[in-house]
Amino acid sequence: NWEHFWLNEGFTVFLERKILGELAGPEEGEAVRQAAHLNGLISLKYAIEVFGEDNPLTALNVNLDGVDPDDAFSSVPYEKGSTFLFYLETLVGGHPCLTILTQLYSRACIQKHHIRSVRQLFQITFPKCLK
Repeated sequence: NWEHFWLNEGFTVFLERKILGELAGPEEGEAVRQAAHLNGLISLKYAIEVFGEDNPLTALNVNLDGVDPDDAFSSVPYEKGSTFLFYLETLVGGHPCLTILTQLYSRACIQKHHIRSVRQLFQITFPKCLK
């Protein structure tokens, strides 16, 4: 549903940036990925300033009861979702994070479930990192 829009879009942006890094090669790949992520953070900061820091539409997982999803459209779910996944990757490492993302896609959990599915998979796989 629209409240979990970030699951699809945040994962997509995160993986696009990982692919950009791989295409750039081993010497420049991480720098390219970091630059793309930094540009995304600038976009996220601007969107939050426009909406207002306390606006519920800037949350990662928004409540859209009584809100037209078109009114909530911005870079926030794309960039906040990607940033959240980037953060999780820093906790567990690049390869383990990619393994989890592969599991999520193979289970089609992003389309069929909610954030609880993502959280549960990370908590089961990395209990020490996520409490």
